[in-house]
Amino acid sequence: MDTRITVHYDHRTRLWVCSPPGSWPTDWPTWHRAMDEANWHAQMLRDMHLVRPPWALRRRLRALQAQGYTPEWIAKKIQANVSDVTTWSTDPHSAIKSPTTSRRIVRLYDWVDEHTGGRIRDTGPTPEATANGWFPPAAWDDIDNPDENPAVTEGALQDLLKALVDRMGSQKQVADAVGISTGHLYNLLTGRYHESKKWERAFRDLWESLATQAAA
Repeated sequence: MDTRITVHYDHRTRLWVCSPPGSWPTDWPTWHRAMDEANWHAQMLRDMHLVRPPWALRRRLRALQAQGYTPEWIAKKIQANVSDVTTWSTDPHSAIKSPTTSRRIVRLYDWVDEHTGGRIRDTGPTPEATANGWFPPAAWDDIDNPDENPAVTEGALQDLLKALVDRMGSQKQVADAVGISTGHLYNLLTGRYHESKKWERAFRDLWESLATQAAA
């Protein structure tokens, strides 16, 4: 596949626009900015067309449901049958044979992961995701890494946070110590944000620091 693209700045929409090969724009603000944009989009295209194994696609479908997106919603977005989404999510022996469907799953997962900030939907994880302990997108550092397994559960993080609040006296003191807002800490405490792997190290470092101070 030819992934060469050109990029130009659309003054009407004030957006950078991708164009087919051959339609080189003449109104770039700078050559370097245009080349950076072109390289970024070309890399995105190459990444989008990488062939993912069935287990990596299954992880994505499960992660979306753990964030609260139903099989019906996913099926509509990737233009598939709801029964197929359910099968691909739950049957470890199932495989997605359509490259187009595979790319749609990857694009949908990437979009949700990028635009929702890890926030679980108000409806909560789907019953299937809750029953099976599936992890949402924010729990994964690299969902395509076969050796990765989100080992820190949200419950374990919440227990640590509660212990820190008890020891330091208030949620505000804990939040200030790691550089987040009190509202963000509250969301972590209540499970509204699934960011275990992202924040676990900071909170554990804080706990160890407090223990060291107490022993001094």
